[in-house]
Amino acid sequence: MPNPRPQTIVVPIIAGVPLELYAELAARMHAVLPDEDACLVIASEAGLTAEQWAEAQEGWNEALRDPLLGGALSALYLKAYRAALEELEAHAAQ
Repeated sequence: MPNPRPQTIVVPIIAGVPLELYAELAARMHAVLPDEDACLVIASEAGLTAEQWAEAQEGWNEALRDPLLGGALSALYLKAYRAALEELEAHAAQ
């Protein structure tokens, strides 16, 4: 019986924003939600325009809801999001 191989997922880059950056920005924005202007400041600090951020948000939200990729992408996103939150909390504690 052949050994099943783990399924490899190709993680897209949406609107120039890799999943790890999207998760990091979402973690940073968590503290300022629902203030959209503050969120845009955080996005601009990462070098994104308001249009790029809007496209990235829409694209990543769609990708994370995709039934064919969503589960695997969601797991990667949550791992990156939690790591970013932990890093922010560690910096805040200093």
